[in-house]
Amino acid sequence: MAFISTSDVRLVGIIVLVAGLGCLFIVRRRRPKAWILAAVGAVLSTWGVILIWKSGVTVIDGPDGFRSVSDMMGSTFDSWLWVVVSGVVSGLVWFGAVAVRARRGPLSWTSAAIFGGAFLAAVSAGLLDSSI
Repeated sequence: MAFISTSDVRLVGIIVLVAGLGCLFIVRRRRPKAWILAAVGAVLSTWGVILIWKSGVTVIDGPDGFRSVSDMMGSTFDSWLWVVVSGVVSGLVWFGAVAVRARRGPLSWTSAAIFGGAFLAAVSAGLLDSSI
């Protein structure tokens, strides 16, 4: 019996990604505490992309889902180098999205929060990956 179905993972991933992009959309307005929202948006957006990507992976242990979260996250990155690369790339993507929406570069604290949030999300996914 499956613990998490692939369609549930995909649905949760889409919801988390939309919530994260919504947070990043609000950041462009340059509010004083925008860096908090930027960090949350980067974490949620990165996790949403990871969940959507994992929902497309072929399930070996069962036809309809994953038996555990570590089973689902297995072989996501294969090494800590790819965790770091994924964190930097997702940080660049979310930074670019905010910069395009703001028509100017975001503030330095907001930029640091975006990269920190994306890196935190990648590291937490790496810690759940049973293959590394």
